[in-house]
Amino acid sequence: MTTNPERPHPRFNRRHLGILAWLLEHPSAPLRECAEAMGYSRSWVSRIVNSPEFRERFQAIATEELKAAVRRRFEAYSTITKPKRRRFK
Repeated sequence: MTTNPERPHPRFNRRHLGILAWLLEHPSAPLRECAEAMGYSRSWVSRIVNSPEFRERFQAIATEELKAAVRRRFEAYSTITKPKRRRFK
């Protein structure tokens, strides 16, 4: 596919949501593994991931995921009863 010099990054499309979901599920995995899982070349996944539209959507979703994870963890900790401290006189 020839790259348009006026638009060096691919437009965000519905297939890119799969890449986004994969990256959220495997945050420490290299892009090579994502490319293999999605059927893209590593360089094409890199272009998609580094596009401004993808980064914007990823930040929005990742921020919501992080907030939800923190909320779940806080709720889990709040259900644990803490032992009372003994005060010595």
